Amino acid sequence: MKLLEKIFKGIKKRELPEPFASRLPDIQRWQDSFGEIRGFTWEDFKVCAGCELSNGNYFCTNRCPPLGLRYRGSPVACGALPINKLILKKRTEMLHHALGYK
Repeated sequence: MKLLEKIFKGIKKRELPEPFASRLPDIQRWQDSFGEIRGFTWEDFKVCAGCELSNGNYFCTNRCPPLGLRYRGSPVACGALPINKLILKKRTEMLHHALGYK
């Protein structure tokens, strides 16, 4: 059995091979934490509907509750600063050029 398979089976059974067994509290904390943040879906970000990056040309990764809260005061607000939007546009443009998309 591959190590990764052992780890994932161990997480489910709460029995992990060393050195992971000693990290069980960390793994458990990670699994049990951030429930509110993990509960958000893209549909919760209503503000994104009017954004230029919300069309099919881009894949915006700034629908991020912690960043929305930090930059705009709401976990369902845009998590992108103007520089993030500019980088996303340029990165997408470069990718499309490299792949020969029009």
